[in-house]
Amino acid sequence: MNKSTRRMALSLASACIVFFSLPSRADDSLEKAKKDGVTFGFSNDPPNAYLGVDGKPAGVSSEAIVAIFKRIGITDVRPVVTEWASLIPGLKAGRFDVATFMFILPTRCQEVAFADPIVKTDSAMLVKKGNPKNIHSYEDVAKNPSVILAVMAGTAEQGYARRGGVPDNRILALQDPAAILSSVLSGRADAAALNPVSVKSMAGKGGGGVERAEPFTTQSWAIAYSSFPFRKEDVSLREAFNNALKEFVGSDEQLKIFAKIERGPESLPGNVTADELCKPR
Repeated sequence: MNKSTRRMALSLASACIVFFSLPSRADDSLEKAKKDGVTFGFSNDPPNAYLGVDGKPAGVSSEAIVAIFKRIGITDVRPVVTEWASLIPGLKAGRFDVATFMFILPTRCQEVAFADPIVKTDSAMLVKKGNPKNIHSYEDVAKNPSVILAVMAGTAEQGYARRGGVPDNRILALQDPAAILSSVLSGRADAAALNPVSVKSMAGKGGGGVERAEPFTTQSWAIAYSSFPFRKEDVSLREAFNNALKEFVGSDEQLKIFAKIERGPESLPGNVTADELCKPR
């Protein structure tokens, strides 16, 4: 072995020693959560998630996440209320440890890591009483140039509207369900797209001035699966949560919670995984 080769071998050996001597960045997210509890981010969107009168997370999403965390020995789940559009940025910035369930979309998967699906969801729209513009699909909105569609900023429905052919100048992006309901009642919007649970809730608060558009045709690309997003680096916490989630989905406990929003076995996600849903479609 000549001197040059010997020096190269020694350098490589030294580099290996240094590399393997460095302290590994262990993922302690599960250990930390069991010790300190977790923070749960959501926007006020009853009956899915909202702040209860006792200051604790309330709603179906909240009850579900508390039940799942309890299965892995985590009982301290503290609320952090924010706007919907701030959920993923807030999660990534460390403002909270997990966010309320939302549709698993490839664009979101680029930023966060989802647990496997907890529920399957069709589309829905809120319209004026009597549905004067005869809206029964995203295509109906697209083909009527006089229709303004309200959506919640940052939701999948905003993307569905575009995919259905609705131009941006007829999509009114608002911050929360209260603003969406107000826009339809006032005539600022002719219809509003949101998940069926929120649409039913808004219809109930509309004083008889609005209703859910029925029947409503949901295209295959607008059928969604929801779950809870975590930070990508919090692998151990998400994996433990996912294992508990598999036991929770389809259990009597889940069906009892989701019955409050009239979701039964037909809304179970089946064998679809987050990895499948994260692939571009």
